[in-house]
Amino acid sequence: QPVAPLPASQPVAPLPSRSALCGALKQTRNRQSIARLIAELEPQSQKEYTMCIAAWGRAGDWRRAVGLFDTMSDAGVEPNPFSVSAVVSACEKGGQPARALEIFEQARAGDRFESNVVVFNAALAACSRGGEWRRALELLDGMRRQGVAPNERTFGAAISACAKGGAPPERALELLAEMRSSGLRVTQAATRDQPRSTQRSTRVITTRGAGGRQRRHQRVRRRGGLEGRPLPPR
Repeated sequence: QPVAPLPASQPVAPLPSRSALCGALKQTRNRQSIARLIAELEPQSQKEYTMCIAAWGRAGDWRRAVGLFDTMSDAGVEPNPFSVSAVVSACEKGGQPARALEIFEQARAGDRFESNVVVFNAALAACSRGGEWRRALELLDGMRRQGVAPNERTFGAAISACAKGGAPPERALELLAEMRSSGLRVTQAATRDQPRSTQRSTRVITTRGAGGRQRRHQRVRRRGGLEGRPLPPR
């Protein structure tokens, strides 16, 4: 009796490449999909860990983001400004600004990386969410001391922290003046959290030169009874 031929073997689908898995992570906010993709990827580099941490942040799962950040350190992969920024942002977006700032300070204390504007901006966003205006101004001073140039997002977060934390109005005006003198564009996002009285002054600042800005700032302070008084301590 003739032997029946063996069935043709089915082609085996190739495993997704690491770049494909990373690309898929960027596109999803589904927690089950993120967990599956991370398990398949088994992150090994700073870039891969950062992508995975950022994915948990976009999904709103700050606890898993922190857990993965800790796993990164345990695996011997040193954090960099982008991985720290990813975990700080995950905590901030998850409504945990105090945890975000704690992680930021712990990471900086180890001197394992050089802070840049990205990680400072993440910390300042946490200050904004928590209304920690004094902390925001301290971070700005720290940036200056380290030679890290602030950008529009830096000032916007610091101004927002001042507004939400109830800082004296002149603090926001000083930041706006510094922003303008640095050649940065004052955007609506940078002023949306300010009280209306400060916003009116801001509109003049954004449309006049340095001399007009200074004169208008002095008039605003004089009308509010602040002319000649020292600024409150930070």
